Amino acid sequence: MAKIHLFSKKNEDVPPRDTWGDLTLESTGLAEKILHSIEYVIPEGCSVEIYDEQPNVDRDDQMIDIKFKVRIAFDDNAAFVYDCECTQTYTGAGEFGLYASPHLTMTPSKESDFPVDTSKTLTHFPGGSLAFSDLSAQIRKPLSQMTYTDMFKVSPKLGTYYCADNPKYTIYPNLRNSAIEILYPEEDTEYPEFDYDTADGILMAYFDDYMLQYTKTLKELRAAVKNGRVFKTRDEMAQFAQDLFAKEYSLDNMKDIVIDAIENPEPEPEY
Repeated sequence: MAKIHLFSKKNEDVPPRDTWGDLTLESTGLAEKILHSIEYVIPEGCSVEIYDEQPNVDRDDQMIDIKFKVRIAFDDNAAFVYDCECTQTYTGAGEFGLYASPHLTMTPSKESDFPVDTSKTLTHFPGGSLAFSDLSAQIRKPLSQMTYTDMFKVSPKLGTYYCADNPKYTIYPNLRNSAIEILYPEEDTEYPEFDYDTADGILMAYFDDYMLQYTKTLKELRAAVKNGRVFKTRDEMAQFAQDLFAKEYSLDNMKDIVIDAIENPEPEPEY
């Protein structure tokens, strides 16, 4: 779950009407509901902040209207910013009527550090049953169009989280090549008949063992990222994974497999 900075307190009572001009997101409890709704759909590693809140605009005798900004950030240099407006309507008779569902609009701001469509206003009911899936899609769309290299340039934290989340394309090729390098060290000339294709074939023969070590490596890598490890580049992250992999995928053991495969080749099948 994303890290959330909570700037509100819960308040179940409808305040007296003569105080509505002073109401804020915190005093109404709306900030808590907004953050609670957003936290489940933003990318892992992000934080959410509500700021630049403007005083309530007194629209009529049943409604408060508070403007503010929401920053969904990986770090100081990589954030999605939204211009927001939350309207809370009070219904019922007397000074202490009932809450109606608060109405929230979120419009991508030009202050965002990512390309966003500022015409795409999102509408939600904070604290309700909506999953904010359209907010998630709006955030992930520009991210999906970036290369991993660009992600690291924009934010090492952003690149780190997305590479860890997509190992098939970012980590797997490096670990496969590492396995073959262990099987087929270029400096080993004792067996000149042994080549890259032979190493690749042996890797496939021991594929289950390789995949087990690969899975262990990814778990360790993701645990490191979850605990706050941030890599400056994709190459640095791949090297870290390769070092983890080499510890699990024993060099001495694999050399023994290679030598045994060369000195005791499988007989050709008879047809």
